[in-house]
Amino acid sequence: MHNDDPRYLRQKAEQCRRLARGCNDPTSARVLTDMAAEYDARARAALFTGMSAPPPESDARGAGDSPPIGRGPSGQNEPG
Repeated sequence: MHNDDPRYLRQKAEQCRRLARGCNDPTSARVLTDMAAEYDARARAALFTGMSAPPPESDARGAGDSPPIGRGPSGQNEPG
């Protein structure tokens, strides 16, 4: 999973909450709770901005069908 994937961010938030519940030190528990809130906010932002959207089907299929484009001696893009 990618670091901007909402599922990943929600898992990290839940992990922080579990650690905070089991923590005996109030300061550490508060830091973990704050981290969980930050992960939740990042997950919401990723959903809002569509960062986790899969690539369009046309991009996912046939990516290797066309030859690579490189710069030729003229400096113009030319098939590789």
